[in-house]
Amino acid sequence: MQVVFLVDDHPMIIEGLRKTISEMDVEMSIHCFADAESCLTASQKTPPNILITDLGLPGISGCELAKMLMAQNAKLRILFITTFHQQWRVRDALNQKPYGFIFKDDSIAEITAAIEALLNGETYFSASVKEVMVGITLNGNNASLTRREVEVVKLIAKGKTTVQIADCMCVSVNTVESYRKALFNKLGVKNSTGLLAKAFEMGIVGDG
Repeated sequence: MQVVFLVDDHPMIIEGLRKTISEMDVEMSIHCFADAESCLTASQKTPPNILITDLGLPGISGCELAKMLMAQNAKLRILFITTFHQQWRVRDALNQKPYGFIFKDDSIAEITAAIEALLNGETYFSASVKEVMVGITLNGNNASLTRREVEVVKLIAKGKTTVQIADCMCVSVNTVESYRKALFNKLGVKNSTGLLAKAFEMGIVGDG
């Protein structure tokens, strides 16, 4: 039987996750906690093999909690679910080698897919998390792109004009030009051709 620990200090989030998991066709025991301390205490009696936790917990953080439970069970499957989009927070969480990572503002379909993957021993990172991961990779090369800048790169790769990009993103043409200039700066390129070449190199866009 799967032993699932849910940790979040927001009752509505906990209830939503518990309901989603309980509807899945998997035999499991679900334990809910509002903080890391109570979770750690319970783990002494009933060790979990699945941990779904928020990062911003009161007291001990979700990252620290994952690290402590991993010390007890190296095969622990971890899914982080959080509102934090900052690269440094995501990078710190990824260092715990989780099976999955999603944001609370991701779609219900993605949240469900992530939990299903975790229960099946598979990994899952939502599309929005992957965008942040791209930024983290670029940050290692002294270039940290925002989610909107990544969106501009992808639209340029699709052959969209500046006006079309502005329409797609619901912003002004001047705003798109500002994003484009920032991208040239950060990636050290002089034109869109160089921008796309760099984007392919860094895996922001594919060749298909």
